[in-house]
Amino acid sequence: MTFKLLKISLSAVFWVFPQRAGLFVISFFPVNRSKKRMLLQSLVETVPVKTGCLFLMVSTVIWSQQTKLTGIVSVHNSKYETGATQYVKDAYVTAPFTKSANTDESGTFALAFVGIEGGTSIKLQVEKQGLEIVNLRDLEDVVIGRTSPVRIFLTEKGKLAQVQTELYNISKKALFAKKDTLITKLHADIKESNTAIAELEKQFHKKLANRFEAENLLNEKIEAMQKRLPEFAQELAERNLDFASDLYIKAYELFKKGNIEQAIKTLDNETLKESYTKAVKTLAKGKQLVSFTGPCVDPRLETLDIENGYNSVITMARPIVDNGQANISIASRQALDDTVEFGVVSVPYENRNNLRSGGRYHRIRVEPVGDGWTTAVATDLTITPSGQR
Repeated sequence: MTFKLLKISLSAVFWVFPQRAGLFVISFFPVNRSKKRMLLQSLVETVPVKTGCLFLMVSTVIWSQQTKLTGIVSVHNSKYETGATQYVKDAYVTAPFTKSANTDESGTFALAFVGIEGGTSIKLQVEKQGLEIVNLRDLEDVVIGRTSPVRIFLTEKGKLAQVQTELYNISKKALFAKKDTLITKLHADIKESNTAIAELEKQFHKKLANRFEAENLLNEKIEAMQKRLPEFAQELAERNLDFASDLYIKAYELFKKGNIEQAIKTLDNETLKESYTKAVKTLAKGKQLVSFTGPCVDPRLETLDIENGYNSVITMARPIVDNGQANISIASRQALDDTVEFGVVSVPYENRNNLRSGGRYHRIRVEPVGDGWTTAVATDLTITPSGQR
């Protein structure tokens, strides 16, 4: 006769063997626990025994899911400065929901997250005596289960701030040197003054009536640019040149030499290239990229309403226009039923438009300028919630 026996597989197997009617003997056999990953399953076995009772045998084994995250820790700009990438050994890497890990000789580490689904975002922390993290922002939101390793860049403590300060001082000195040169020309004889005025008109895309108007505009633009210098210095210092494009490295070296205008122009071209590449990828997914061909005929682009909290202020716009710049104006309002009125047009300076417009809802009007522009890709905005700096 065929009957069923009960078997439960956890840390051991218990077999129930009938000896005679009403009496059973329980035997204990250890189970192999070498496998760490387990999968829930059930098994029913049928065996012949000599008794009139039926016992159901069910085997239950539990497997837990594991998601991995790998990374590489290296010295910031080591290949750019020495010709070879320097990896950091014995850096201590920690994250929530997993055990910590140390990097090996190649700077690599691996973290295992048990029971945490892939795609979950976590915060990584890395410690190494005498070193500090350069790309802190990249570690604030790391997705586990990603296919590519997360890259972490360390540098000597205090070096990052030192480089940022050096770049800022170089840029500030160069900026004011240019200002002094142009003002000297404006105060010179009529011929040289007119030459300086023509240079400023070309640079700012604005007609200037006289040298007084030119000097006022120059002072205004220099002051606005000076406020942006810390941002440029920080961005250049934090970017790891070991993984930067040739164009970005060129901008960095121009900046260090004090050629600020050319450096910023090169950075804008690099940003344009990156943004255009992203836009093309977006187009491939079925979204729209606005592109123009033929001669410029005074085009105008306007956005829908942008909201950033209850109140916010836009202080800078950077239109990304291939081979050109753009005039920018903002229409800010507190309520959706308020009249949409665009403010004073901000002309570009070094492909950036300094402005100030506050409210809850903002619309941006972009008017590309220049004879050679072909494509308008995007507009970067600096927008800050009111009451914050």
